[in-house]
Amino acid sequence: MTWLSSLPGWLIVCGSLLVFGFTALVVRRLAERAASSIDPSNHHTVAGGLMPGLCAIFGIIASLTMLHQLDEWNRAQATVNAEATAATRLASSVIGQQASSVQGPLVTFLTAERKYEWDRGVGQPAPPAVVAAMRQIESNSRRIALAPQTKSQSGSEILGALDALAIARRDRLASQSSHLPTLFVIALILAGFAVIANGAVMTASRPKTGRLIILLTAVVAVDVALVIMLWTPFGGSLQISDQPVLQVISELRSGLFN
Repeated sequence: MTWLSSLPGWLIVCGSLLVFGFTALVVRRLAERAASSIDPSNHHTVAGGLMPGLCAIFGIIASLTMLHQLDEWNRAQATVNAEATAATRLASSVIGQQASSVQGPLVTFLTAERKYEWDRGVGQPAPPAVVAAMRQIESNSRRIALAPQTKSQSGSEILGALDALAIARRDRLASQSSHLPTLFVIALILAGFAVIANGAVMTASRPKTGRLIILLTAVVAVDVALVIMLWTPFGGSLQISDQPVLQVISELRSGLFN
């Protein structure tokens, strides 16, 4: 179901409003038909007793799901920031005429990962362009760090920055593979349908209270849509910012670290 989060945000919100709104309309019409043959106060009494519990269930599931999604989104953004910081550290640790042998492949690596690896999980094969650039970075960095003319402190800084870049990339891939379990989203959607249906029964045969279901439908629909939009931080409609990586690429191309 992760494909839902890749849809445009406006489409997810409108689709959620349409589905829950249609549900409210259908349930209300069915409740009004049933109330024509029996006392409608029976429906109102039963639905009124169920509403607090259903709203509490939906509120708990929605709040827990939303907190989880926001935490995963912030964590994903932190991994991107860490990778950009590690790339900056590596670029600035290599100085002199040999800097281009590391900074050039570093530009290729960051560009390739943004283009081919941004929404890849741990279990998927790495793009060849990313692998080739990473190997070149590692080979050239170790050669410079272990060269006789390189001071031990500078060599240690280069190797430390190289390790930090590899770890940051691994953390980013792990974050890309971390998704909210589908059952959580299904439970949230079912709880939303229960609240909407119960609210529609409560307002059946009460023309002056029919507008209340509109607000309830909007709240439930937007909550569900927001959870879906935050489902995949790297490939969803609410993606994390890639500006830290793009900024490093721009600085490398401008020769800032030379």
